[in-house]
Amino acid sequence: MEQDNSQEKKDFSLNILNEEEDFRIVWASFFVFIIALIVIAFFIFKYYERYQLVQDINQDNKNILTEELIDTSSNKLQGKIYLTLSPKNSDYTGIYAYDIQKNKLIEIRVDKTSHIWGGEVFALNQKMVITNGTNILMNDLIDTQRSRVILNDSINNFKSRPVWSKEGRYVIYNTIEDISKEDNDSPEDWQIYLLNNNEEEKYLSSGAYPHITKDNMIVFLKNDGLYAMDIFGEEVLKIWEINNEVRTQIQFDISHDDHLGVISNPFTKSIYVLKNNQNNFLFEGEIVKEIKTYAFQPTFSPDDKYLAVIEPQVQEDGSFLNSKLVVYNMRTYEREEIMNLNNYKQDKILINDWGK
Repeated sequence: MEQDNSQEKKDFSLNILNEEEDFRIVWASFFVFIIALIVIAFFIFKYYERYQLVQDINQDNKNILTEELIDTSSNKLQGKIYLTLSPKNSDYTGIYAYDIQKNKLIEIRVDKTSHIWGGEVFALNQKMVITNGTNILMNDLIDTQRSRVILNDSINNFKSRPVWSKEGRYVIYNTIEDISKEDNDSPEDWQIYLLNNNEEEKYLSSGAYPHITKDNMIVFLKNDGLYAMDIFGEEVLKIWEINNEVRTQIQFDISHDDHLGVISNPFTKSIYVLKNNQNNFLFEGEIVKEIKTYAFQPTFSPDDKYLAVIEPQVQEDGSFLNSKLVVYNMRTYEREEIMNLNNYKQDKILINDWGK
C-alpha cells in the first residue's frame, strides 16, 4: 500500500502543468525560434555584405594591379635617374634626382660644406647608400635630410661606388689608398670591400665598379675583363674577356634580370650590348649590338628596357664639354636626350642609379 501511494504522488508531480500553461510554453518557444531565425538571418546578411565588400576591394586591387602591369610594360620612360653633380663655381658635390615624369631636377642630398657621392637605391625607393669619400652613410629618400653613418672609418683612403646586396644585409664598395695619384686608372689599383650590419669590413678583391646580380654575386672589373665572385669574395672567376689592358674609363652595368650586360668603352667610342645565353650571371653569350658613342656611366632602367648614359663632347686636350644625360631604348636603340648638364663640372658627373 505504501508503495502505491508513493507512485501516485510521483505521477502527480510529473503533471503539475495544465493545458493553458503548456500552450504558453509552446508559443514562447515559437517566439524564441523566430527571434533566433531573425538573428541568424541578420548575421548571414552581414557576412554576405562583408563578403561582397571584400570581393569589391579585391577586384579593385586586381584592376589597380592590372593597370600597374600595363603601365610598367609600356614603353614610356618612368622613374627617377639619380645623379652626382657639382654645380659650376661651387665647392661641393651633391646628389640629385631627375624626375622623368615631371621633367625636373630635384635636390636629394646637398651639403655645401662637403662632397657627397651617391650609390644605389634600396628598400622600395626609400633609402640610398652614399659616401662622402671617408664614411659610408644610409640616406633617407623620403626625408632627404636624414642620414645615418653605417661606416665611420678612420683609415685614410677614398671610398666610392657603394652598392647593396640583394637583401640589404651588406654594402659592397670601392676604396683606393691615394685618389690623387695620376696613374690610378687601372681597375686593380682599387680594392673591393664588404661592410656588414655590425660595421665590420672585409677585404674581398682588387678591382673596380662592383655590381650585384640577382643571385647575389659580385661582378666587377679587373685589368683584363669582367670577373665574378660570391658575396664573401670566394670562387673568383673570369666571365668576359676585354682585349687590351682595361682602364677605369671602361665601365659597365648588368640588367636586373641578368640577361643583358653593357660595356661603355670610350677608347673605341662604343657601347657594347652583351646578351647572356646562360641562366646565371655568366656572360657566355655574344655582343648583340655596338652603339657608336663616347659615353660613361651606363645604367639600366628598373624594367631593363632603357639605358641611361652620360655623353660628353671630348676636346683635343681630353677635357669634356656639353655633357648630356641620354637614354637609349634597348629594343630599338633609339637615342633620346634627357637633360643638358653643361651647368655642372664635367669631370664630376656620375649616374648613381635609376629608381622607380
